[in-house]
Amino acid sequence: MHKTTEIFIVYAREDTEHLKELQTQLKVLERQGNVIIWDASQIYGGIDWKKEIDKHLQSAPIILLLVSANLIASDETYHLAKEAVSRNAPPHVHVVPILLHESGWEYSIFSHLNPLPENRKPITSWTNRNAAYASVRDGIQKIVAQREILLHNTQTPSPTPTTITQSPPVPPSPARKKRFDVFLCHNSKDKPAVKKIAQQLKEHGIVPWLDEWELLPGRPWQRALERQISEIKSAAVFVGASGFGPWHNMEMEAFLREFNKRQCPVIPVLLSTAPDEPQLPIFLSGMGWIDFRKSDPDPLQQLIRGITAEEE
Repeated sequence: MHKTTEIFIVYAREDTEHLKELQTQLKVLERQGNVIIWDASQIYGGIDWKKEIDKHLQSAPIILLLVSANLIASDETYHLAKEAVSRNAPPHVHVVPILLHESGWEYSIFSHLNPLPENRKPITSWTNRNAAYASVRDGIQKIVAQREILLHNTQTPSPTPTTITQSPPVPPSPARKKRFDVFLCHNSKDKPAVKKIAQQLKEHGIVPWLDEWELLPGRPWQRALERQISEIKSAAVFVGASGFGPWHNMEMEAFLREFNKRQCPVIPVLLSTAPDEPQLPIFLSGMGWIDFRKSDPDPLQQLIRGITAEEE
């Protein structure tokens, strides 16, 4: 039987305008009967505010955090966000940060969760605001669809009495792990350029691990990468306009060191927007660059050769 999924939205009062825009985008999912949206603005006089919030916080299988400087600065909403994160347990409970604007969320208690929009570009940074909210809506729809599949698969039909001797069930064969040729390590601000290179690699038969393609929103990227790192043969470390990469994150640096430990190629890559003197961690200094600021030699072909070096 179809079951409606409750979505609880945590937001700061100063971001009410963003809340209304998101509710408008999610209305199509409500009209389909897939979800029901709830937030604190629906609490009326005479109702115990704290008790009502806690009830929905504990029952909603999807919790959206409208991430802004306002939410992080507010003791009240940040506490709610902290409680929500403690419940995150995909696929049963998804806690999804929705990035409204630049807020330093990377240093918050929910920095390990995969956010929306999927390109990690805050909604207010998009030229087309409607496209940004549509991207968020589509990401939420993916989560809802996954939950419905899970609920359907876990429903077991009632046993039917029979006198016919049946053969014992054949255990399912273990799922085959997907193998990847290269892990694309990058700053989220450089996502469009890295995504374009990832697509070009796929066209040449290279299978890249790109967070946007391999992670569902609300899933901790560290856990997913821990499970898959042994299946990835190399790493490409991209540097773009910001002049630094994600290795300022200690966990990411640990993953890169793991590639070095396994003697897998770790390839520094300069994007076309990279500064003249990019920053690199010490363990990557001294390695040869692949420079997309130049056309000769062809940087894409250089990258492909670096990834497939062990197979030549």
